[in-house]
Amino acid sequence: MFKSGTDYLWNSNDDEEETDAFIDDSLAPLERIRTYYYRADARVHHRLYAIKDLVDVAQQVGFEETSKTLLPMLQDIKCDTDPAIRQALVDQIPTLCDFLKEAGGSEGYLFVWELMLPIVSFFTTDTNQQVRHSAMDCLVSLAGKLHHEDLQPHLLPLIKSLSKDMTDEEHRVEAAELMNFLAPIVGPELCLNNFIPLVTTLTTDPMFRVRKAVASNLGNICRTIGSEQTTNLVLPLFIKLSQDEIWGVRKACAESLVHISENISPEERQNKLVQVFEKLISDPSRWVKSTAFQALGPFIATFRNLTVPEILLKFFNSMVMETKDSKLGDSDNVTFCAFNFPAVLQTIGREKWNLISDTYHLLVKDVQWKVRRSLSFSLHVIADILGSELTEKILLSIFELFLRDLPEVKVGVLTHLSKFLEVLSTDTRERYINVLEEVINNDDNNWRFHKLIAEQMGSLSKLYSPTVVSEKIVPIVFRLLADPVSAVRKSLLPELGGIIRSLDESPEQQKKFQERLVSFGRSPTYQPRLLFSHLCAEVLYQIDIQSFSDVFLPVLLNLKTDVVPNVRFTVANTLRVLLQHDKLKHHVEIIQALQLLQQDKDRDVITSAKGNGDLPFEVVPDKNSGSSSLSSDQTPNISKSNDINQTDQTNKTLETLETPIATSSKEPTSNSENIDEPLHTGQFATEETETQVPNEQANSNLEITPMNTQETPTQETPTQETPTHETHNHETPTQETHNHETHNTEIHNQETHQDQMVVSESTKSQQNEQTVQESNITDQNGNEAQ
Repeated sequence: MFKSGTDYLWNSNDDEEETDAFIDDSLAPLERIRTYYYRADARVHHRLYAIKDLVDVAQQVGFEETSKTLLPMLQDIKCDTDPAIRQALVDQIPTLCDFLKEAGGSEGYLFVWELMLPIVSFFTTDTNQQVRHSAMDCLVSLAGKLHHEDLQPHLLPLIKSLSKDMTDEEHRVEAAELMNFLAPIVGPELCLNNFIPLVTTLTTDPMFRVRKAVASNLGNICRTIGSEQTTNLVLPLFIKLSQDEIWGVRKACAESLVHISENISPEERQNKLVQVFEKLISDPSRWVKSTAFQALGPFIATFRNLTVPEILLKFFNSMVMETKDSKLGDSDNVTFCAFNFPAVLQTIGREKWNLISDTYHLLVKDVQWKVRRSLSFSLHVIADILGSELTEKILLSIFELFLRDLPEVKVGVLTHLSKFLEVLSTDTRERYINVLEEVINNDDNNWRFHKLIAEQMGSLSKLYSPTVVSEKIVPIVFRLLADPVSAVRKSLLPELGGIIRSLDESPEQQKKFQERLVSFGRSPTYQPRLLFSHLCAEVLYQIDIQSFSDVFLPVLLNLKTDVVPNVRFTVANTLRVLLQHDKLKHHVEIIQALQLLQQDKDRDVITSAKGNGDLPFEVVPDKNSGSSSLSSDQTPNISKSNDINQTDQTNKTLETLETPIATSSKEPTSNSENIDEPLHTGQFATEETETQVPNEQANSNLEITPMNTQETPTQETPTQETPTHETHNHETPTQETHNHETHNTEIHNQETHQDQMVVSESTKSQQNEQTVQESNITDQNGNEAQ
């Protein structure tokens, strides 16, 4: 670790090293290299410090000084005796080349292949293995920066040199790997004319490690030269390697089998490659045989639009059948069989389901939960292939079985629940709607299952009639909106628009659903109001804009003067999102609300309201009255929410505001911020009770499930509501902390007290009763967080 200034690297055994370790970081970039790299007694940490940021040095001194002074130094650095120095150099070369090309143009590009490429080539034969591997990665990167016409004269000679270097087999191994990596870059012509002859030679190399490297690195070459050339030139080489006397080479062939199969003609795949596979799967080596079994599923999948040989299906079934003998390694084969089962069934089609159905049922009953887990995640795919009739006949019992399985297995079914139910007939699908309620009730402590259901509520609603949606799905929606875990509530918000659309054929039910959502914005506790402000941003583009303006927007605008800064903060974010909509960007009330929020007493609310300066207006102080208003040249052409489509829009001066704008250097927070407060009414019973939402009279009995919005106005006393300072550590899954909870409590308490009014004795009684209920909920959620 390097230190600077008066800090030292201490060595208790040698006081002189204390002085040697001193590093002066005030030196100019090039002077630093001259001082600490070229000094006679420079140690490794001195030299590393000197060259650790060559790209930064080049950017600071510019291209001209880099080409004149810095680049010549690289010739000395590449010969450093310490591999750490050479490693540091080679790792920086790709980025340094980017700088040279960008800053120097054609002259900089000349340095790339005249200077940088030879340095990298030098490192490909380095004595240190890590340096060599880094050099190979660097070489591939540089190849992509060269013009195609420069590849053959400057790059390919290096590959040929490595492939013919008989002094070290490691160099020939590197050549085999580099040809595979570079094949897509050099293209089919250079690959065919230059790489194939070298590959052919290396397949007969006396060292098995070289032959193994060739067998493992044929995929990109085959894809580059095409099916015809692969069949004629590469397939014979592969067949020869698959018969190698060294099992490691044969194992490498088993690993590359699928790449070869994907790039040869169907006839050769059927006639020759199947025979190769039969030999590999019967190989005396356990490792070769196991690798062949693992490749069997993908190999069968390459027989698209072809008849899959029955021998391959027989081998596929044997992956499960042989587990009864408890042979070593068979358990892994069963896992691969389960993982590849959907691809195999897709290839052979539902008509041949009976050929592998017994294997599927054995896999379903396998004692390994990871096998059943793989099947549960692919159950919807199997259902889609088999169709409604076979699914209801065969898979429904398996579906129910997985729902009762371990959580690790059950999660797969729930992840794709809507896709599985979509395959079922209408009547059968309605019978299984109760699965949603069972998951919510029986897995009350598993918030991840709730989240999976929440993420699919929109797609599930499309599968059912408006009556079923209203009677079955809507109640679950509001239970999830009241979930104590923020991740669950957040996941449900994007789905609400789809639920609203699913009720289009039943306007009455749709209206009731929307009214229940809107009543969140009138809740006497701040958490539902906070959720409502997020909700508006999510449904904006999912429902009709006129419906949004008539139903959601008025309640959202009323929250601009909410007594809770957290709510105003989120409202500001949402309003800025609304202004991005084409039909709302000139909306007078939205702009007025943002203008008001830009003069808020809370600096985070101000920052949120201002955004990144992308608003279509600017608030400027009025010199005459001391208030703020829009500048005359920026007053937008705006329309009211009840007349969004009005064609005769007029310029209208916005309402002046009295409070001067505060400033804040804090970065604006995105509207997609975490909604991290547990959404039980009165979760923080010690911090807040009922509050009056300006211009909207809240019902004192209103909780998460909305109530009648026809309320008799009453005066309420908002007691000390200070949710801006709560610590949101109630939820284990996300551990989220609102970035707007650091302000002085006294300021917010004073703000709240200024709005207090006299409340009737009956209202006070209701408040006390609610506080007791909220305390109980707080304790319950606290236990869950543990």
